[in-house]
Amino acid sequence: MLSTLRKPVFLKLYSIPLISVSIGSMSNSIAILYALDLGASILQVNLISTVRSTMAILLFIPFGILSDRYGRKPMILYPRAIMFIGTLIRVFAKSPRFVEF
Repeated sequence: MLSTLRKPVFLKLYSIPLISVSIGSMSNSIAILYALDLGASILQVNLISTVRSTMAILLFIPFGILSDRYGRKPMILYPRAIMFIGTLIRVFAKSPRFVEF
């Protein structure tokens, strides 16, 4: 396995999921800190983490079925676009309520 990591093509393939997961983790951590800065309660901070995890679990199988039907690339690009819109909404949030979802 270590010999495959030395090849540039495999290194790129392995780094894409790693970077994606890292950005998702950092985004969740930053959202929590941002909510605390806006004055969120402990309940609201827990809701931020819980809602993200619950939605990921609930949408895992339906998006897998859609990925089989329409292809992998659209099912990667469309959710990323939706996440970008959600991030823009959170950037302009004036209260912790907007950071929750």
